[in-house]
Amino acid sequence: MRALPGILLLLAIGACERQPDPAAEEAALRSADSSYTVAMQTLDIPGLVAFYLPDAVMYPPGEATPSGLDAIREYATTFASAPGLNMRAQLQTLWVSRSGDLGYSFNIVDATANDSAGKPVTERLRDIHLWRKNPGGQWKVAVDVWNAMPVGSGTATP
Repeated sequence: MRALPGILLLLAIGACERQPDPAAEEAALRSADSSYTVAMQTLDIPGLVAFYLPDAVMYPPGEATPSGLDAIREYATTFASAPGLNMRAQLQTLWVSRSGDLGYSFNIVDATANDSAGKPVTERLRDIHLWRKNPGGQWKVAVDVWNAMPVGSGTATP
């Protein structure tokens, strides 16, 4: 019975552990997603790559799977060198887990680049990022997946 007060104290301390604030976590992820979008739209490769975790993975449609920061940097540099590249993104959905350390964002991206004849061609993309907090508490992209929307699609859901 002497151990009971100690056990109760440990249970009380555990119950008082700080729980994440869902609104604050959603706002922080929304801010990270917005900053990522700015880096993407301005073709700021160092700024863009800084949003990825060291073990992040990209799944571009019909291509190899870049894994890790060096491979992601190389892919992004090649992608950004497309003649006439211009991208605009619109956030559709954002979600944060109850634990406050995992989330996802879903954006519609209009990507325009010149074809082989120099004519601008636009493709509408579904872009999904799975985010995870790093040890410093910053939201970082763990998985980046995108694909083309069907021609004539205006919106999509994840």
